Amino acid sequence: MNLERLKQLPNLEQLKKAGIGVAVGVAMWVALYFLALGPILANRAETGQKMADLQQELKNNKALIQEAEKVQDRYEKARQELLEIMTTKLVPTGSYRSPLTWIGGIVQETARRHGVAVDNLSNAGTYREEVRGRDAPPPIFEEYQINVDLTGGYHEFGRFIAEMERALPYSKVDSVRLRSQRGPERNLAIVMKYGIPKFTEDGFPKEKRPQRAEETTSTSEVEAVFDETGEQQAREEDETDE
Repeated sequence: MNLERLKQLPNLEQLKKAGIGVAVGVAMWVALYFLALGPILANRAETGQKMADLQQELKNNKALIQEAEKVQDRYEKARQELLEIMTTKLVPTGSYRSPLTWIGGIVQETARRHGVAVDNLSNAGTYREEVRGRDAPPPIFEEYQINVDLTGGYHEFGRFIAEMERALPYSKVDSVRLRSQRGPERNLAIVMKYGIPKFTEDGFPKEKRPQRAEETTSTSEVEAVFDETGEQQAREEDETDE
Protein backbone atom coordinates (compact mmCIF):
# COMPACT_ATOMS: atom_id res chain seq x y z
CA MET A 1 0.00 0.00 0.00
CA ASN A 2 1.58 3.23 -1.13
CA LEU A 3 1.11 6.73 0.23
CA GLU A 4 -1.45 7.67 -2.38
CA ARG A 5 -3.66 4.73 -1.55
CA LEU A 6 -3.25 5.48 2.17
CA LYS A 7 -4.49 9.01 1.57
CA GLN A 8 -7.49 7.63 -0.21
CA LEU A 9 -8.52 5.56 2.86
CA PRO A 10 -10.89 7.00 5.42
CA ASN A 11 -9.25 8.75 8.42
CA LEU A 12 -10.03 5.91 10.85
CA GLU A 13 -8.52 3.36 8.55
CA GLN A 14 -5.42 5.53 8.18
CA LEU A 15 -5.04 5.71 11.95
CA LYS A 16 -5.32 1.93 12.25
CA LYS A 17 -2.70 1.36 9.61
CA ALA A 18 -0.38 3.93 11.20
CA GLY A 19 -0.84 2.37 14.65
CA ILE A 20 -0.03 -1.05 13.29
CA GLY A 21 3.16 0.33 11.74
CA VAL A 22 4.24 2.02 14.97
CA ALA A 23 3.53 -1.13 16.98
CA VAL A 24 5.57 -3.24 14.58
CA GLY A 25 8.47 -0.75 14.82
CA VAL A 26 8.38 -0.70 18.61
CA ALA A 27 8.25 -4.49 18.71
CA MET A 28 11.27 -4.67 16.42
CA TRP A 29 13.22 -2.23 18.62
CA VAL A 30 12.30 -4.15 21.77
CA ALA A 31 13.35 -7.41 20.15
CA LEU A 32 16.60 -5.82 18.99
CA TYR A 33 17.29 -4.55 22.51
CA PHE A 34 16.72 -7.87 24.25
CA LEU A 35 18.43 -9.93 21.56
CA ALA A 36 21.44 -7.70 20.89
CA LEU A 37 21.85 -4.64 23.08
CA GLY A 38 20.68 -6.25 26.36
CA PRO A 39 23.48 -8.87 26.61
CA ILE A 40 26.04 -6.26 25.60
CA LEU A 41 24.97 -3.87 28.34
CA ALA A 42 24.73 -6.68 30.91
CA ASN A 43 28.20 -7.90 29.95
CA ARG A 44 29.50 -4.35 30.27
CA ALA A 45 28.09 -4.06 33.80
CA GLU A 46 29.55 -7.45 34.76
CA THR A 47 32.94 -6.46 33.34
CA GLY A 48 32.86 -3.24 35.33
CA GLN A 49 32.14 -5.15 38.53
CA LYS A 50 34.99 -7.58 37.81
CA MET A 51 37.35 -4.67 37.24
CA ALA A 52 36.27 -3.11 40.54
CA ASP A 53 36.82 -6.45 42.32
CA LEU A 54 40.27 -6.82 40.73
CA GLN A 55 41.25 -3.33 41.78
CA GLN A 56 40.17 -4.06 45.36
CA GLU A 57 42.07 -7.35 45.33
CA LEU A 58 45.15 -5.55 44.01
CA LYS A 59 44.85 -3.01 46.79
CA ASN A 60 44.51 -5.79 49.38
CA ASN A 61 47.52 -7.62 47.94
CA LYS A 62 49.65 -4.48 48.13
CA ALA A 63 48.64 -4.09 51.78
CA LEU A 64 49.52 -7.74 52.43
CA ILE A 65 52.91 -7.32 50.76
CA GLN A 66 53.66 -4.31 52.94
CA GLU A 67 52.51 -6.16 56.04
CA ALA A 68 54.60 -9.20 55.04
CA GLU A 69 57.68 -6.99 54.87
CA LYS A 70 56.94 -5.70 58.37
CA VAL A 71 56.40 -9.25 59.64
CA GLN A 72 59.70 -10.32 58.06
CA ASP A 73 61.49 -7.44 59.78
CA ARG A 74 59.93 -8.37 63.13
CA TYR A 75 60.86 -12.01 62.60
CA GLU A 76 64.46 -11.15 61.80
CA LYS A 77 64.67 -8.89 64.85
CA ALA A 78 63.23 -11.63 67.08
CA ARG A 79 65.63 -14.17 65.55
CA GLN A 80 68.61 -11.95 66.30
CA GLU A 81 67.40 -11.36 69.87
CA LEU A 82 66.91 -15.09 70.43
CA LEU A 83 70.31 -15.80 68.94
CA GLU A 84 71.91 -13.23 71.25
CA ILE A 85 70.20 -14.78 74.28
CA MET A 86 71.17 -18.31 73.22
CA THR A 87 74.83 -17.50 72.71
CA THR A 88 75.44 -15.15 75.67
CA LYS A 89 72.85 -15.74 78.41
CA LEU A 90 71.89 -19.44 78.18
CA VAL A 91 74.01 -22.55 78.38
CA PRO A 92 75.30 -23.07 74.83
CA THR A 93 74.38 -26.37 73.20
CA GLY A 94 75.95 -27.70 70.08
CA SER A 95 79.13 -25.78 70.80
CA TYR A 96 82.68 -27.08 71.07
CA ARG A 97 82.72 -25.83 74.68
CA SER A 98 81.17 -27.94 77.40
CA PRO A 99 78.54 -26.28 79.63
CA LEU A 100 80.81 -26.55 82.67
CA THR A 101 83.70 -24.92 80.80
CA TRP A 102 81.42 -22.11 79.59
CA ILE A 103 79.80 -21.23 82.92
CA GLY A 104 83.02 -21.92 84.81
CA GLY A 105 84.81 -19.28 82.77
CA ILE A 106 82.14 -16.70 83.59
CA VAL A 107 82.21 -17.58 87.31
CA GLN A 108 85.99 -17.39 87.53
CA GLU A 109 86.26 -14.10 85.64
CA THR A 110 83.47 -12.47 87.70
CA ALA A 111 84.94 -13.74 90.98
CA ARG A 112 88.38 -12.45 90.06
CA ARG A 113 87.07 -8.93 89.45
CA HIS A 114 85.49 -8.83 92.92
CA GLY A 115 88.26 -10.48 94.93
CA VAL A 116 86.46 -13.79 95.50
CA ALA A 117 88.41 -17.05 95.25
CA VAL A 118 86.89 -20.00 93.37
CA ASP A 119 87.84 -23.17 95.24
CA ASN A 120 85.83 -25.69 93.25
CA LEU A 121 83.53 -26.03 90.24
CA SER A 122 81.69 -29.24 89.44
CA ASN A 123 78.67 -30.46 87.55
CA ALA A 124 75.59 -30.89 89.78
CA GLY A 125 73.38 -32.48 87.14
CA THR A 126 70.48 -31.33 85.02
CA TYR A 127 66.99 -30.70 86.33
CA ARG A 128 63.99 -30.92 84.03
CA GLU A 129 60.44 -30.21 85.10
CA GLU A 130 58.29 -32.60 83.10
CA VAL A 131 54.71 -31.64 82.28
CA ARG A 132 52.31 -34.39 83.17
CA GLY A 133 49.80 -35.70 80.68
CA ARG A 134 49.80 -38.18 77.85
CA ASP A 135 49.79 -35.51 75.16
CA ALA A 136 51.99 -33.01 77.03
CA PRO A 137 54.73 -31.56 74.82
CA PRO A 138 58.36 -32.02 75.85
CA PRO A 139 59.81 -29.10 77.82
CA ILE A 140 61.84 -26.57 75.86
CA PHE A 141 64.12 -25.71 78.78
CA GLU A 142 65.97 -27.63 81.42
CA GLU A 143 68.22 -26.34 84.18
CA TYR A 144 71.92 -27.10 84.08
CA GLN A 145 73.24 -26.98 87.66
CA ILE A 146 76.77 -26.58 88.98
CA ASN A 147 78.34 -26.68 92.43
CA VAL A 148 80.45 -23.63 93.25
CA ASP A 149 82.72 -23.33 96.29
CA LEU A 150 83.95 -19.81 97.01
CA THR A 151 85.97 -17.94 99.59
CA GLY A 152 85.58 -14.22 100.08
CA GLY A 153 84.14 -11.36 102.08
CA TYR A 154 80.44 -10.77 102.58
CA HIS A 155 80.30 -7.60 100.49
CA GLU A 156 82.56 -9.06 97.81
CA PHE A 157 80.27 -12.07 97.53
CA GLY A 158 77.22 -9.79 97.23
CA ARG A 159 78.81 -7.86 94.38
CA PHE A 160 79.80 -11.14 92.74
CA ILE A 161 76.20 -12.42 92.83
CA ALA A 162 74.84 -9.09 91.57
CA GLU A 163 77.13 -9.12 88.54
CA MET A 164 76.33 -12.78 87.81
CA GLU A 165 72.62 -11.91 87.75
CA ARG A 166 73.24 -9.03 85.35
CA ALA A 167 75.38 -11.19 83.08
CA LEU A 168 73.03 -14.20 83.22
CA PRO A 169 69.56 -12.80 84.01
CA TYR A 170 67.85 -16.18 83.49
CA SER A 171 70.03 -18.01 85.99
CA LYS A 172 69.31 -18.48 89.69
CA VAL A 173 70.90 -19.56 92.95
CA ASP A 174 69.25 -22.85 93.90
CA SER A 175 70.93 -23.08 97.30
CA VAL A 176 73.66 -21.34 99.27
CA ARG A 177 75.45 -21.97 102.58
CA LEU A 178 77.69 -19.44 104.29
CA ARG A 179 80.21 -20.27 106.99
CA SER A 180 82.60 -17.83 108.57
CA GLN A 181 86.31 -18.65 108.59
CA ARG A 182 88.66 -17.74 111.37
CA GLY A 183 91.46 -15.42 110.48
CA PRO A 184 92.38 -11.76 110.17
CA GLU A 185 90.43 -11.28 106.92
CA ARG A 186 87.18 -12.75 108.32
CA ASN A 187 86.29 -14.40 105.02
CA LEU A 188 83.32 -16.60 104.34
CA ALA A 189 83.35 -20.16 103.04
CA ILE A 190 80.51 -20.21 100.50
CA VAL A 191 78.96 -23.34 99.03
CA MET A 192 76.26 -22.73 96.44
CA LYS A 193 74.36 -24.53 93.72
CA TYR A 194 73.85 -22.40 90.65
CA GLY A 195 71.35 -23.14 87.87
CA ILE A 196 71.38 -21.90 84.30
CA PRO A 197 68.69 -22.76 81.71
CA LYS A 198 69.52 -24.58 78.52
CA PHE A 199 67.43 -25.72 75.56
CA THR A 200 66.38 -29.35 75.39
CA GLU A 201 67.07 -31.32 72.26
CA ASP A 202 63.62 -32.95 72.12
CA GLY A 203 61.73 -29.70 72.83
CA PHE A 204 63.83 -27.40 70.64
CA PRO A 205 65.95 -29.41 68.16
CA LYS A 206 69.18 -27.96 66.85
CA GLU A 207 67.90 -27.76 63.28
CA LYS A 208 65.17 -25.32 64.41
CA ARG A 209 67.51 -23.01 66.31
CA PRO A 210 68.86 -19.84 64.68
CA GLN A 211 72.56 -19.93 63.99
CA ARG A 212 75.19 -17.40 63.10
CA ALA A 213 76.78 -17.72 59.69
CA GLU A 214 80.09 -18.88 61.17
CA GLU A 215 78.31 -21.53 63.24
CA THR A 216 76.60 -23.35 60.38
CA THR A 217 79.52 -25.72 59.88
CA SER A 218 79.35 -29.10 61.55
CA THR A 219 80.96 -29.45 64.96
CA SER A 220 80.23 -33.14 65.48
CA GLU A 221 83.92 -34.02 65.83
CA VAL A 222 84.58 -31.65 68.71
CA GLU A 223 81.15 -32.26 70.25
CA ALA A 224 82.14 -35.87 70.72
CA VAL A 225 84.99 -34.75 72.98
CA PHE A 226 83.02 -32.26 75.08
CA ASP A 227 79.84 -34.15 75.89
CA GLU A 228 78.30 -34.48 79.34
CA THR A 229 80.57 -37.38 80.28
CA GLY A 230 83.67 -35.49 79.25
CA GLU A 231 83.15 -32.37 81.30
CA GLN A 232 85.60 -33.46 83.99
CA GLN A 233 88.22 -33.92 81.27
CA ALA A 234 87.57 -30.39 80.01
CA ARG A 235 87.88 -29.00 83.54
CA GLU A 236 91.21 -30.77 84.06
CA GLU A 237 92.52 -29.40 80.78
CA ASP A 238 91.51 -25.87 81.81
CA GLU A 239 93.32 -26.24 85.14
CA THR A 240 96.39 -27.54 83.30
CA ASP A 241 96.39 -24.53 80.97
CA GLU A 242 96.23 -22.17 83.95
